[in-house]
Amino acid sequence: MTSTSAGTQMAICKYCNKHLTYKSSNGTKGLIGHNKICKPGKTQKTIDEFQSRLVGKKSKTDASGSVLATHCFSYEESRKDLVRMIAQHDYPLCIVEHVGFRVFCQGMQPLLKSITRNTAKADLVSVYEEENTKLMQFLGSIKGRIAITTDMFIYVPCPHTTEKLTDVLLDSLLEWNLDRKLSTLTVDNSSTNNCMIDLITEKLSCDGLILGRELFHMRCAAHILNLIVRAGLDSFRTRVEKVRESVSFWTATPKRMETFEQNAKHLGVSCEKKITLDCKTRWNSTYLMLATAVRYKKVFFRLKQREPQYKSLFEENEWALATELCERLKIFYSVTELFSDTNLMVSNMITKFDHYWQESHGVMAMATILDPRFKMKILEFYFPLIYGIDEAKAHVLIAKKTRENIFEQYVLRSESQKSNDDSVPISTQNATPEVETESLDAFFSWNSSSSVACGKTELEMYLEENTLPGSHDFDILAWWKQNGIKYPTS
Repeated sequence: MTSTSAGTQMAICKYCNKHLTYKSSNGTKGLIGHNKICKPGKTQKTIDEFQSRLVGKKSKTDASGSVLATHCFSYEESRKDLVRMIAQHDYPLCIVEHVGFRVFCQGMQPLLKSITRNTAKADLVSVYEEENTKLMQFLGSIKGRIAITTDMFIYVPCPHTTEKLTDVLLDSLLEWNLDRKLSTLTVDNSSTNNCMIDLITEKLSCDGLILGRELFHMRCAAHILNLIVRAGLDSFRTRVEKVRESVSFWTATPKRMETFEQNAKHLGVSCEKKITLDCKTRWNSTYLMLATAVRYKKVFFRLKQREPQYKSLFEENEWALATELCERLKIFYSVTELFSDTNLMVSNMITKFDHYWQESHGVMAMATILDPRFKMKILEFYFPLIYGIDEAKAHVLIAKKTRENIFEQYVLRSESQKSNDDSVPISTQNATPEVETESLDAFFSWNSSSSVACGKTELEMYLEENTLPGSHDFDILAWWKQNGIKYPTS
């Protein structure tokens, strides 16, 4: 709005700058009419692309729902989202220069300017450094310990010597400042890894490890399971090979597969699962092959009568052994329990199991004791089944000794951390709220230490309490969080 020298009020079009007569008595009809014929106004966008807009976004509390929220386009954030997408899906950097990709981005948001692969590379480095800093800060804020699991043979270039693996892993631990926060290191079961663990523990400070180096080395459970099952399968090598030959014969050509399925339908056997050949180096695929072949036992017998070239058929007693083998492998396949019979197969497997159990049962026993559903009760129940009644008593005592040593180490570490915060009692006269808080902290610390001296430790009180009712859906971390005041964990 503006006024002439005669005092007449005039309106100014913000697109063509034309002056229009404006009187309150005439209404807005003239202004609306000009708006319809103003050519610059028709071509000029009336909405600021950078202003906030109301859009639907995914709810943080309800994954299936959405909420209304304001959104404002940010070129910088969109650039970061683009390079994060490239990193997440392993896209080539040249995707940002593809014509189709640029057309798509321009259609979605014209203000998102195209970038080159070199710019995308620089953005990726920038995002990496930003995320690296965040992760370093997060790891530094962790008060507890960190368990490391690694497969060095995948990420370290050849040759995979003990010295080279040790240097690479140790450099990573020092770079991320984890050398004094380690609890366990889990690696595959190889002689090179064993030597690597020895070298690392020599270079790391024993004060930063749980009980020195006693519980540091953990063997990969998945690798142990693989070795155990392969040791058991060696006892059935010839029988497994006969099943493999049968499956290989009938899956060799589409015509044979069609003949197999037709005979299965004639016998009323469902063909939902097709027979497939296994990979000899993967026991789980061998189990799937055996489990499927057992389902088609009648079909194999029928085809033997009709196909003279098929000569790998099992005898009746061999099918019974194959069925029993599937039942046992199924247990390992679902990772629920171990073999219990005392035949040759299990004997080989128990030898492997005992070799690795001796070096890992201490850590697993401690983890079990800290589960309020089990505590020491589960060791007292299962150790006699594993070792026998007489030998079990000795292993229970070893578990108790390990438990006490770990608790003592944590107590000493906690006292060392608190020693810097201990303060001399302060007079509360004219004390500020901060001084009063410090005085209360001193009282809490004194009261806690005097209670321990006169009574039982927190660990002893925890173990004396009854175990919780058994539940497969129990959240152990939530329980320790809820009982953090009674049993502090940091």
